[in-house]
Amino acid sequence: MAHSGFAWENDAQSKTLRGRKSVGSLLLRGRQKLASALTGGINIGTLAALLAAVTILCLLIGGIELVYLQKPYNTYISYPTNDSSLLRPGAYMWGKNFGAHYFSDFLIPYDWAIQSNPWTDHPLYPAQYPPLPIYLVKLLTGLPYDLAIGLYLFAMAASAVVAVFLLTRNLDFGTRLTLGVTFGIASTPLMKAFDRGNFIGFFALLFALFLVGVLRNNKILAITALTIMVCLKVYPIVLLIVFIKKRWWMPAVYTVAVSAAVSLLLFAITPGNIVTTISSFVQANLMAADIHDSNALVAFSKSFKSLLHVSPDISWRLARGLDLAITVARYATLVAIFVAVAFRKNLHVLEVAVLGGFAMMVLYGAQIGYNWTWALAEVLAILAATVATHGSRLHLWTLLKAYPLLGVAVVGVTLLALPTGWHFPGSGRALTAYIGLVTAIACTIIALF
Repeated sequence: MAHSGFAWENDAQSKTLRGRKSVGSLLLRGRQKLASALTGGINIGTLAALLAAVTILCLLIGGIELVYLQKPYNTYISYPTNDSSLLRPGAYMWGKNFGAHYFSDFLIPYDWAIQSNPWTDHPLYPAQYPPLPIYLVKLLTGLPYDLAIGLYLFAMAASAVVAVFLLTRNLDFGTRLTLGVTFGIASTPLMKAFDRGNFIGFFALLFALFLVGVLRNNKILAITALTIMVCLKVYPIVLLIVFIKKRWWMPAVYTVAVSAAVSLLLFAITPGNIVTTISSFVQANLMAADIHDSNALVAFSKSFKSLLHVSPDISWRLARGLDLAITVARYATLVAIFVAVAFRKNLHVLEVAVLGGFAMMVLYGAQIGYNWTWALAEVLAILAATVATHGSRLHLWTLLKAYPLLGVAVVGVTLLALPTGWHFPGSGRALTAYIGLVTAIACTIIALF
């Protein structure tokens, strides 16, 4: 009794001390769990389930905003529901809509594919794509339109899931399936690509194949994947820095030669003068770049006006300043990536591949979220490599210490992949691509120093 009295002067003091001890124990256990997650690792299945839960929550919130609050959440994930204004007059008059939506980036090349020469037939609406994607769509024009677009969109969604399974072969089926949802069909870049029907949706799989080829020294696979990407979008040509870093001189030559040969051959078999056709293709892409820049300026101006409550003239000046800063940052990052790859001898091949992917994005000026579809494969490759080293646990702190570039890339790309609908306030401009740009700049600085 004496001992008890000495320890606790009265019941109130006893309860207070027990409460303090309980809170202290909770805080201690919390710190221990955090330290364990950082140093001891977090189970990759738990991480996948957590990301899936956040993804589902974001989609539910977005759905509530869209249906009940009438907020244009879909605008931030992709384009406005009614995207017919983006099509050539007449192209959307054929009953190929789904409600008010047209999956325009499929319907537009579908319209090009049925033309004799899509680069010159309609001078006001010349084809912006290189020939391979247009000729691939031409293979579908013999099918009923609903079946054609159904097969196309199914293949796109399936390719993202296949990319996940390809890169995570050392994980259990449940985890792979969960990651297939988080980094596949429900990720912001893939949903944007799906919503538009854009070929970029297949880049998760193509980049995954490229990574597998590079990491396993399978030159034929790497050449094939990169050649297809170049023929589809051109700007992936900068991924040749990965071949050059590995001293794969002939694979680099083969990639350039085959890509050029395929594109020139398809241009050549297109009716009309080949020089005029190629010139129109170049001009169409320059025009598209101007349109993307104009759209960004308008969005920036709206944001400044909404946030700062300034006059339209001042908001426009601020928007032009921000646009110029982004342009300078892009080209400075591109040069810095080339310098880092050229002079940093200790860069891991996966780090070079990540920098190559970032180089694609800073070279291609349009800050559109679906262009980051490829980056989903990048994160999965990093996670798989980490798990292969540490078993079923992801050691984020170990990864950040050993390969800070890869660790930052995982965090940044995961952030942009979550379907949060983040956007510039007061505008319909999504932040997805700009999160990627900041991640690219951060990783480039790490690579340099």
